[in-house]
Amino acid sequence: MQFIETPTCNISKASGMGKVLQKCKLIVWDECTRGHKKSLEACHRSLQDFCGNIRPFGNTLILLAGDFRQILPVIPRSTPADEINACLKYSYFPRIPMIPMDVPLQFKRLQFPIRLVFAITINKAQGQSLELCSLDLDTGCFSHGQLHVACSRVGKPDNLYICTDNGTTKNIVYPQAL
Repeated sequence: MQFIETPTCNISKASGMGKVLQKCKLIVWDECTRGHKKSLEACHRSLQDFCGNIRPFGNTLILLAGDFRQILPVIPRSTPADEINACLKYSYFPRIPMIPMDVPLQFKRLQFPIRLVFAITINKAQGQSLELCSLDLDTGCFSHGQLHVACSRVGKPDNLYICTDNGTTKNIVYPQAL
């Protein structure tokens, strides 16, 4: 995708992906909250072009799935205002109904058994389910939603251990993004 005033996807109608997108009736966009608003706008324009239909997304149904309490778009060398402005909720695109779903926090996921102790970053932990989790927050989280992501990786609160120097940490949440 090119970040220009009127973004489009870099996919031609004649390509294999272009032909698949022309036939799609439903597109499920998981973890959409991590995407830049320009990605949604590019998808909209490209599908209009591919399908030859001026209706939103070329009349293709788009299911956006995500949690705004989690990580927003990552923009190198940005400010919190840049991240909030880039999130889907601030797209110029005509308002898409965002329906909060009461979904249990625990999703059954297919995963390979993990027998070794290992360390991963919070960003890499998103989407993982861990039996036991220890968070080293001596340096704190650096972006919106990272503490939520880290704490939600473990199934049982009793199996979550948080280590900090003074017993506290800063949880960064931008209310405008919720």
